[in-house]
Amino acid sequence: MKKIIIILLTSALVILSSCAAKFEPEKRISGLSEDLFYYTGEDFNLTLYPEIREIPYEKDGFVGETDKYLIFKLNSPVGVNYSQTPKINFQLDGKKYEGEFEFRPVSYSLLCVLNTSSFPIGSIEVSLNINEKEENIVLDSLKNEEIVSYKDIIKNLKNYSNQSVAEFAADPEKYELRIRLLEDEGFNYWFISVIGKENSTELLFDAENGEPIAVKEEKNNKA
Repeated sequence: MKKIIIILLTSALVILSSCAAKFEPEKRISGLSEDLFYYTGEDFNLTLYPEIREIPYEKDGFVGETDKYLIFKLNSPVGVNYSQTPKINFQLDGKKYEGEFEFRPVSYSLLCVLNTSSFPIGSIEVSLNINEKEENIVLDSLKNEEIVSYKDIIKNLKNYSNQSVAEFAADPEKYELRIRLLEDEGFNYWFISVIGKENSTELLFDAENGEPIAVKEEKNNKA
């Protein structure tokens, strides 16, 4: 009789453990950018996104192996015609980096993506070569000190009423998350994409209080 009771109790504990499976959205992150750096000048603006992202970087609902990257985005508000490919070089934690920008027609900007072993803090000085003219500039962090952690926001996604987000909360293994800190006029926002195999839900949150601001559904493209 004692054996039977022990077996029944053990079975009950297994069932309860299965039912109480933890919701761990951090394990489904395929892209994460917790800071951004910015420089604005008369002829161009330069933004830096330090980002942990998967390779290949595809919207497919899966989470692959990740690595650290520095993603520089070059824009020209005055429509400068680049006679030569812009180049960038700098040092970070004693290591030298250099790269060239490539034009991306979708965002109508130039991007330079560099693999890195560390991220800058506070600011970073870079040398930019545009049209055979070299400029030394400093990009400053636009991250405010007191903001809600993205971890708190994604843990609360299970309480969000959107259907796709509810499906993610119910079965996270079929989805991936991309998270990026944004800034506009001194205010920070968390941009979170909940990505399935074919569709994505994009959400914008106020980083000061964690409140949702906007949501958009869309079909996936390759990146």
